[in-house]
Amino acid sequence: MLKITLAQFDFGHELEKIPELELSASGNDYWILLPVFEDIEEKTGKLIDLGDPVVFNSSELDLIESVLKEQTKKLSKEVDEDSLLERDNETLKKLLEKLSAMVNLAARYNVDLITEIA
Repeated sequence: MLKITLAQFDFGHELEKIPELELSASGNDYWILLPVFEDIEEKTGKLIDLGDPVVFNSSELDLIESVLKEQTKKLSKEVDEDSLLERDNETLKKLLEKLSAMVNLAARYNVDLITEIA
């Protein structure tokens, strides 16, 4: 299990809990996001994968956000007739939105975006 979350910080009363995105090797979500993770690796030199935890500091968050925006824009231009691919695209869109929200929150509070392996 791979968990993407924010480093511990005092979020006061603004959030009920620190957001996280859990991805399993046996589910589709990790594999749907893998090309995005590879694009992030090209920009940062760090790969989000199932084997090793990684930390993205605040200086890398803009690079991650640019990849997420690029992927979202690309996704909005694609139209698939195949219902399976269409479902994967909908899943990818939701995952990109969640990941982008976490990156923006990390930037706002100047905290690291981290991955944990369970």
